Amino acid sequence: MSIPAKAFTSDWTFIIGQYLAIAILPLVFYFYIPFFRKLKVTSAYEYLEARFDVRCRLFASMSFMLFHIGRIAIITFLTVLALRPFIAIDPVILVLLISVMCIIYTWMGGIEG
Repeated sequence: MSIPAKAFTSDWTFIIGQYLAIAILPLVFYFYIPFFRKLKVTSAYEYLEARFDVRCRLFASMSFMLFHIGRIAIITFLTVLALRPFIAIDPVILVLLISVMCIIYTWMGGIEG
């Protein structure tokens, strides 16, 4: 919701980051991926545990989970903000309804179902 609104109201300066990501891809392909392939680890968490200790691995996995829980909460809240003018339901109930609908949709197979 924010990127199209920003592009409409101002300029396209945010797209520089997208071009930089594309420019960095060759470096990732030639240096980053071969480095980790030589290590014979199956995940970044395994590498963190081998390089540092189990506390670092736990911190990384907890940070990842908290980031995505927050991300899902923000996405759900923005959906409620977009639907609120059209649906006269309490926002808390609307968040719960959207969450239950997403869980059922995923349980039934999502797009592939």
